[in-house]
Order: sequence, then C-alpha cells, then structure tokens
Amino acid sequence: MYAALIMLSLVGTIGIASCTSDSDDMDQPSGGNTAIGFGFTSQATRGTSTETADLKKIGVFGYSHTNAWSAGNTAGNSPDYFLNKAVIKKNGTWEYDGVIKYWPSDRKVSFFAYAPYSDVEGTFDEVYPDRETDVASSPYIKYLLPTDVTKQIDLLYANKLDMTYATSNAGKVPFTMKHALTKIGFTAKRDAADANSWLTVKVTAIEYKYISGIGTLNLEDGIWDVTFPAPGDNGRFPTFTLTPDKDGGLNPNTVEIKNTQTSTVQLNTNDGYFLFIPQQLSGRGTGIENTILNIYYDLVETTSGKIISEQEVKKYELKGFYEAGKSIVYNMTFNTSSNEVDLTLSQTIVDWVTGATMPNQPGGENSWW
Repeated sequence: MYAALIMLSLVGTIGIASCTSDSDDMDQPSGGNTAIGFGFTSQATRGTSTETADLKKIGVFGYSHTNAWSAGNTAGNSPDYFLNKAVIKKNGTWEYDGVIKYWPSDRKVSFFAYAPYSDVEGTFDEVYPDRETDVASSPYIKYLLPTDVTKQIDLLYANKLDMTYATSNAGKVPFTMKHALTKIGFTAKRDAADANSWLTVKVTAIEYKYISGIGTLNLEDGIWDVTFPAPGDNGRFPTFTLTPDKDGGLNPNTVEIKNTQTSTVQLNTNDGYFLFIPQQLSGRGTGIENTILNIYYDLVETTSGKIISEQEVKKYELKGFYEAGKSIVYNMTFNTSSNEVDLTLSQTIVDWVTGATMPNQPGGENSWW
C-alpha cells in the first residue's frame, strides 16, 4: 500500500480519440474551439487504489443542462457529456479516450469526480449511473469497506456545478478533491508517574465492533447514506481488527510499552490507519446502539518476557459520530503502579489536510470519558 501523504497538483489536457460509447456532441463551443479539460488539486492521499504514489486515474461524470443544476430536476440531469469517464495521467498530461467534448455555447455542464476510478478490482460495489439512459438526481458510489485495513482506500470526491467556459480555468474544470472517509490512528505511552519497571504492557490487538462497513456516497453533496443492520441481524456488522502480525496494521516494534516509554509512540503502521465510512456511532436505534472499541493487551514481566496476564481487554462504547475529512487519533496512557493496568484514553481530532502527518500534527487533546 502507498502510505505517503502527498500534495497532488494535477493539471492537464484532454486527449482526442474515438469511442462509440460516448455521445457525439460536437456543439459549436463558446470557448473558442476549446475542449473541456481538467485541473485537479488533491488533499493528502493514501491507499492501494493509487497505482503509484501519485494519483493517476480519476472517474468523471458530466451532465449538460439548460437551467441551474437541481437534484430534483431528474428530467434534465442525464450524464450525456461524461459517463463515469476515466481521466488518466499519461506522460505528465491528463487525457481521456473517446469523442472530444467541447464547452457548449447554450448550456451549462455539471461535473462530478471521484478517485480511485472504479475499474480497480474490488474497489466499489456499484457506481451509478452506469449508462447514459439512466436518469439520476446525482451520481453516487456504493462502497463496501474491506475488513483488511491494508486494503482500505482513501476515497476522494469533488464536483463543480453549473460550469461554462467562462467560469472554467481556461477551459479546464478546477476540481479540488476532498476526503470522503474518516481516518483513525492510535498512539500509546506510559504514565510519567508509573515507576513500575518490572511490568511491560504489550498491545496485542485493537478491535472495532458494531461499526457499519456499507454506505452510499452522493457525489453532489458528499453525504453518506450508511447501511446499519436491522435489530437482531448482527451478521452484517463486520469486525475490524489491527494486530502486530505481518500486514496486521500494528507496528511490532512499538506495541511493547515499558515504563521508560513516557513519550508517545505510534502503534499502527503507516498502512494501518482505519479509513471508516462516516457514520453515527451511538444512539442508532438498530438493536445495537453503540460502536465498541476494544483494546487487547498482555501484561509481561519486563526482564524475562514471561506473560503475567494474557489477552486482557479494555472496552469503550464510542459516542457521537465520525465525520468525513477528519483525522482522529486515540491516545492511550497506561499506568501499572497498582500491578494492574489502568488505561486512560483520549482523542485528538484535526482536519485531514494536505501535508498532515499522523499523529504528530496540530490539534488539542481532549479526554472524553
């Protein structure tokens, strides 16, 4: 997985080719024979979906219409300009295959973009609409979140409504891609007041239960429609787990928290951030009201490595909701002064933005238990 946090400034031109699946709309352009092009600016990205450390393929919908874009005006919102078109970076420029599209002289065009493009195997359950005859108030993506954290993707989206050549950037649509998911990381340290050197706390797993992994993203407003199981239907709630195993998402070099470890260490690997669908965590009325966060650990004799107590667990019922475009770090502070484990858990919440690194980034630390 590519885990780099990078700034992508992607501006290019449109390639010209023929493709019978596109509409042959050759309007007299209002932009002086200017083809529609794209310019992309992205927030930081991470995910196996990018084919290299740079974003290389973006899906685009384009709807032409006479009046201002209206989600309720389905009659005029057919995706006649771009139908889930792959816009691909080739030799430093951005191109798409198919009939060239010009800026129309008498209509507006509303654009919707997302990344990674849906031909990445196993990326999405569904991207709608899937044919030009479909009429939709706006396009959407149905996403099934992989339980393997290393296969979770950084889903990006953007839109520009009611565009004309005059409102474009010299014919290019100025997209700013946004994060559609919530990023979750973990840190740990020992309490500075914990002088108990003979015990080491080893984090063995971090587990989420009763959090939804199915949702539909509306590309017009970025709002998710999240699927929760009906009462008694617990099978549709998958379990998401980090472990120190190979590709398990936890760094085996940082999970042993000795009393000398009074500064914060990152527990998850750079590929081990959960990327969750934004959703309500508590009070859902689904039969299982709250999302559960379980932190498993062993209590180990420091010198010999002998396990004193195995697979202990601290359970937390999460409150509130996860927001799109937020980075959340759960900060664990362990204290073994009583020869047992006391765990204080706090969270740091910041905007998931360009150049940010987790967890060493600006933001206040707030205890919420």
